[in-house]
Amino acid sequence: MFKLEKTTQTTAYLLTKTKGKMHYKKLIRTLYVADRKNYEQWSEPLTWDKPISTKVGPALSETLKIMTGEKQSSIWNEYIPPIINEWIKLTEPFNTQKLDQLSKADKAILDEAISEESASTGLTYEGLLTRFPEWNYPTDNDTPIELPDILKNIGYSEKAIQEILEILEDKDAIARFTDSMEYKKRDELYDRDKTKNDTRSIDTTTAV
Repeated sequence: MFKLEKTTQTTAYLLTKTKGKMHYKKLIRTLYVADRKNYEQWSEPLTWDKPISTKVGPALSETLKIMTGEKQSSIWNEYIPPIINEWIKLTEPFNTQKLDQLSKADKAILDEAISEESASTGLTYEGLLTRFPEWNYPTDNDTPIELPDILKNIGYSEKAIQEILEILEDKDAIARFTDSMEYKKRDELYDRDKTKNDTRSIDTTTAV
């Protein structure tokens, strides 16, 4: 399940490493690289977003929509203002203590990703294919990148890929269940508070 707040903090962390701004094409590719490296190191993504092939290279589906303004997010806007002339910037002033969902291991992966991307400016079509064999230039709309292809290109065996896919499916199911229970809990608290308020209102009317 897509982790919006962690993805937002991940993006913000990358921006702190580039003087608070980055072109959206380079930024979305750096996020893809970070997810790819996290698969390599920890067998799971940082963002839990869906990888896609775009005409500018591999990207992350939901993150790209939010980044370019196709989708709106109050969480994202708290850290990052709307895109201006294809550039993404941090809010100013920015407090790095807000990045409380990123571990030291997460930051190490992100540092590697941004270092790698900084050394690979001006990639050609052939250059992108060499770095990301799972990417395909879409003739029309963006197309999904299959996770088994990413894992295979990283170097996992077929057996390991199946094991990883099963573990990720279980983790995703648990995350969705936990999230649904949290919303249910919120609804119960809301209904309880609303009942209390309605009761107070009735009591007040009776007293008058």
